[in-house]
Amino acid sequence: MLFSILKKIKFKGKIDFIDYKGNKHSFGQAGPYSKVRFTNKSIERKLVRNPGLYLGEGYMN
Repeated sequence: MLFSILKKIKFKGKIDFIDYKGNKHSFGQAGPYSKVRFTNKSIERKLVRNPGLYLGEGYMN
């Protein structure tokens, strides 16, 4: 669900998300690059529900 939402966003640069299973999801075009890796399934669901809260919590874990 999270990745279907991210497909609708226009990114300035490229960002790769690696899900908890190790699958790579890429968004955006050339430019600044970033990579985010999720280590468990629950953070993906939590980010959809409340990104403001769980983005920081996910980073700390």
